[in-house]
Amino acid sequence: MKNTLLKTAFAVVLYVLGSALAYSDVLYDDLALSQDGSGNSNNTLGDSFSTGTNTSPLSDVKLVLVANNPSDGGSVQVGLYSDIGTPSTPNPGSLLLNIGSLADSSMASTYAVYDFSLATPYALADNTRYWVEVSSSNGSAEWVYSYSNGGVGVVNEYWFDGGAPQSNSGGPYLMSVTSVPLPASALMFAAGLLGFGVSRKKIQAA
Repeated sequence: MKNTLLKTAFAVVLYVLGSALAYSDVLYDDLALSQDGSGNSNNTLGDSFSTGTNTSPLSDVKLVLVANNPSDGGSVQVGLYSDIGTPSTPNPGSLLLNIGSLADSSMASTYAVYDFSLATPYALADNTRYWVEVSSSNGSAEWVYSYSNGGVGVVNEYWFDGGAPQSNSGGPYLMSVTSVPLPASALMFAAGLLGFGVSRKKIQAA
Protein backbone atom coordinates (compact mmCIF):
# COMPACT_ATOMS: atom_id res chain seq x y z
CA MET A 1 0.00 0.00 0.00
CA LYS A 2 2.74 2.44 1.02
CA ASN A 3 4.68 1.77 -2.19
CA THR A 4 1.56 2.48 -4.25
CA LEU A 5 1.00 5.73 -2.35
CA LEU A 6 4.58 6.89 -2.91
CA LYS A 7 4.47 5.99 -6.59
CA THR A 8 1.24 7.94 -6.98
CA ALA A 9 2.70 10.94 -5.14
CA PHE A 10 5.82 10.97 -7.30
CA ALA A 11 3.75 10.61 -10.47
CA VAL A 12 1.61 13.61 -9.53
CA VAL A 13 4.73 15.62 -8.63
CA LEU A 14 6.30 14.89 -12.01
CA TYR A 15 3.07 15.81 -13.77
CA VAL A 16 2.77 19.12 -11.91
CA LEU A 17 6.38 20.08 -12.50
CA GLY A 18 6.27 18.95 -16.11
CA SER A 19 3.14 20.98 -16.76
CA ALA A 20 4.69 24.06 -15.19
CA LEU A 21 7.89 23.75 -17.21
CA ALA A 22 6.02 23.06 -20.43
CA TYR A 23 4.17 26.36 -20.16
CA SER A 24 6.07 29.31 -21.63
CA ASP A 25 5.65 33.02 -22.25
CA VAL A 26 6.63 34.38 -25.65
CA LEU A 27 8.02 37.87 -25.12
CA TYR A 28 9.03 38.45 -28.74
CA ASP A 29 8.58 36.42 -31.92
CA ASP A 30 8.85 37.49 -35.55
CA LEU A 31 10.41 34.31 -36.95
CA ALA A 32 7.51 33.86 -39.37
CA LEU A 33 8.05 37.21 -41.11
CA SER A 34 9.54 37.49 -44.58
CA GLN A 35 13.33 37.13 -44.80
CA ASP A 36 14.35 40.25 -46.70
CA GLY A 37 18.07 40.64 -46.03
CA SER A 38 20.82 40.30 -43.46
CA GLY A 39 23.23 42.48 -41.51
CA ASN A 40 26.91 41.78 -40.95
CA SER A 41 27.62 40.83 -37.33
CA ASN A 42 31.04 42.51 -37.49
CA ASN A 43 29.08 45.75 -37.01
CA THR A 44 27.37 44.45 -33.82
CA LEU A 45 23.65 44.02 -34.41
CA GLY A 46 20.84 44.32 -31.91
CA ASP A 47 17.10 44.07 -31.44
CA SER A 48 15.16 44.95 -28.29
CA PHE A 49 12.33 43.25 -26.44
CA SER A 50 10.35 44.28 -23.38
CA THR A 51 8.87 42.45 -20.41
CA GLY A 52 5.49 42.93 -18.78
CA THR A 53 4.31 42.28 -15.25
CA ASN A 54 5.12 39.04 -13.45
CA THR A 55 7.80 38.20 -15.99
CA SER A 56 9.32 34.73 -15.87
CA PRO A 57 13.03 33.95 -16.34
CA LEU A 58 14.52 34.04 -19.83
CA SER A 59 14.93 30.49 -21.08
CA ASP A 60 15.40 30.48 -24.84
CA VAL A 61 16.44 32.72 -27.74
CA LYS A 62 16.12 31.75 -31.39
CA LEU A 63 17.73 33.72 -34.23
CA VAL A 64 17.67 33.50 -38.01
CA LEU A 65 21.31 33.56 -39.09
CA VAL A 66 23.44 32.84 -42.13
CA ALA A 67 27.19 32.36 -42.65
CA ASN A 68 28.43 33.67 -45.98
CA ASN A 69 31.62 31.67 -45.56
CA PRO A 70 31.09 28.78 -43.12
CA SER A 71 34.72 27.64 -43.48
CA ASP A 72 36.28 30.95 -42.42
CA GLY A 73 37.07 29.75 -38.90
CA GLY A 74 35.04 32.52 -37.28
CA SER A 75 32.23 32.50 -34.76
CA VAL A 76 29.33 34.65 -33.61
CA GLN A 77 28.49 35.66 -30.04
CA VAL A 78 24.98 36.30 -28.71
CA GLY A 79 24.43 38.36 -25.57
CA LEU A 80 21.68 39.87 -23.44
CA TYR A 81 22.16 43.59 -22.73
CA SER A 82 20.49 46.16 -20.56
CA ASP A 83 18.88 49.35 -21.88
CA ILE A 84 20.13 52.70 -20.54
CA GLY A 85 17.87 54.93 -22.61
CA THR A 86 14.30 56.10 -22.21
CA PRO A 87 11.11 54.44 -23.52
CA SER A 88 11.10 56.76 -26.53
CA THR A 89 14.89 56.92 -26.98
CA PRO A 90 16.30 53.46 -26.20
CA ASN A 91 20.02 52.79 -26.02
CA PRO A 92 21.80 49.45 -25.44
CA GLY A 93 23.74 49.32 -22.17
CA SER A 94 25.99 46.76 -20.51
CA LEU A 95 26.29 43.02 -21.04
CA LEU A 96 24.10 41.07 -18.62
CA LEU A 97 24.47 37.53 -19.92
CA ASN A 98 26.45 35.63 -22.53
CA ILE A 99 23.61 33.70 -24.15
CA GLY A 100 25.87 31.60 -26.33
CA SER A 101 28.19 31.39 -29.29
CA LEU A 102 28.17 29.52 -32.57
CA ALA A 103 30.99 28.69 -34.94
CA ASP A 104 30.50 29.69 -38.55
CA SER A 105 31.33 26.10 -39.48
CA SER A 106 28.17 25.01 -37.64
CA MET A 107 26.02 27.34 -39.73
CA ALA A 108 24.56 27.04 -43.20
CA SER A 109 25.15 29.40 -46.10
CA THR A 110 21.37 29.81 -46.36
CA TYR A 111 18.99 31.42 -43.86
CA ALA A 112 18.18 29.12 -40.93
CA VAL A 113 16.87 29.27 -37.36
CA TYR A 114 19.40 28.61 -34.58
CA ASP A 115 18.30 27.87 -31.02
CA PHE A 116 20.23 29.24 -28.03
CA SER A 117 18.65 27.52 -25.04
CA LEU A 118 19.78 28.61 -21.58
CA ALA A 119 20.88 25.83 -19.26
CA THR A 120 19.94 28.07 -16.33
CA PRO A 121 17.05 30.52 -16.92
CA TYR A 122 17.98 34.17 -16.36
CA ALA A 123 15.77 36.33 -14.16
CA LEU A 124 14.27 39.32 -15.99
CA ALA A 125 12.90 42.45 -14.34
CA ASP A 126 9.26 43.43 -14.87
CA ASN A 127 8.35 46.22 -17.29
CA THR A 128 11.89 46.50 -18.61
CA ARG A 129 13.48 46.73 -22.06
CA TYR A 130 16.39 44.47 -22.94
CA TRP A 131 18.54 43.97 -26.02
CA VAL A 132 19.72 40.84 -27.78
CA GLU A 133 23.00 41.58 -29.55
CA VAL A 134 24.86 39.54 -32.15
CA SER A 135 28.52 40.26 -32.82
CA SER A 136 31.62 38.78 -34.39
CA SER A 137 35.20 39.92 -34.79
CA ASN A 138 36.45 37.23 -37.09
CA GLY A 139 33.59 35.69 -39.07
CA SER A 140 31.04 36.07 -41.82
CA ALA A 141 27.86 35.42 -39.82
CA GLU A 142 24.90 37.68 -40.49
CA TRP A 143 21.56 38.23 -38.74
CA VAL A 144 18.51 38.11 -41.01
CA TYR A 145 15.96 40.94 -40.94
CA SER A 146 12.50 41.63 -42.36
CA TYR A 147 10.85 44.72 -43.80
CA SER A 148 7.63 43.68 -42.02
CA ASN A 149 6.98 44.28 -38.34
CA GLY A 150 4.33 41.75 -37.33
CA GLY A 151 4.57 39.12 -34.63
CA VAL A 152 4.52 39.12 -30.85
CA GLY A 153 6.06 42.12 -29.07
CA VAL A 154 7.65 43.56 -32.20
CA VAL A 155 5.88 46.82 -33.03
CA ASN A 156 7.12 49.00 -30.17
CA GLU A 157 10.71 47.75 -30.19
CA TYR A 158 13.95 48.83 -31.89
CA TRP A 159 16.91 47.51 -33.87
CA PHE A 160 20.41 48.80 -34.56
CA ASP A 161 23.45 47.87 -36.63
CA GLY A 162 26.14 49.80 -34.82
CA GLY A 163 24.47 53.17 -35.22
CA ALA A 164 21.56 54.84 -33.47
CA PRO A 165 18.64 52.50 -32.67
CA GLN A 166 15.81 52.59 -35.19
CA SER A 167 12.13 51.73 -34.82
CA ASN A 168 11.17 48.17 -35.74
CA SER A 169 8.84 49.64 -38.34
CA GLY A 170 11.99 49.94 -40.45
CA GLY A 171 13.03 46.30 -40.40
CA PRO A 172 13.42 44.19 -37.24
CA TYR A 173 15.85 41.31 -36.99
CA LEU A 174 14.28 37.86 -36.84
CA MET A 175 14.26 36.28 -33.39
CA SER A 176 12.10 34.79 -30.69
CA VAL A 177 12.53 35.31 -26.95
CA THR A 178 10.85 32.92 -24.53
CA SER A 179 10.55 32.77 -20.76
CA VAL A 180 9.43 29.77 -18.72
CA PRO A 181 7.64 30.25 -15.39
CA LEU A 182 7.65 27.78 -12.55
CA PRO A 183 4.76 28.91 -10.33
CA ALA A 184 5.41 28.94 -6.60
CA SER A 185 2.07 27.22 -6.10
CA ALA A 186 3.21 24.27 -8.20
CA LEU A 187 6.40 23.92 -6.21
CA MET A 188 4.56 24.12 -2.89
CA PHE A 189 2.01 21.55 -4.03
CA ALA A 190 4.75 19.21 -5.22
CA ALA A 191 6.73 19.61 -1.99
CA GLY A 192 3.59 18.92 0.02
CA LEU A 193 2.93 15.70 -1.85
CA LEU A 194 6.49 14.53 -1.35
CA GLY A 195 6.33 15.38 2.35
CA PHE A 196 3.04 13.53 2.71
CA GLY A 197 4.45 10.45 1.03
CA VAL A 198 7.60 10.44 3.19
CA SER A 199 5.57 10.99 6.38
CA ARG A 200 3.27 8.08 5.54
CA LYS A 201 6.26 5.86 4.91
CA LYS A 202 7.81 6.72 8.29
CA ILE A 203 4.53 6.19 10.17
CA GLN A 204 3.90 2.79 8.63
CA ALA A 205 7.49 1.71 9.18
CA ALA A 206 7.42 2.68 12.89
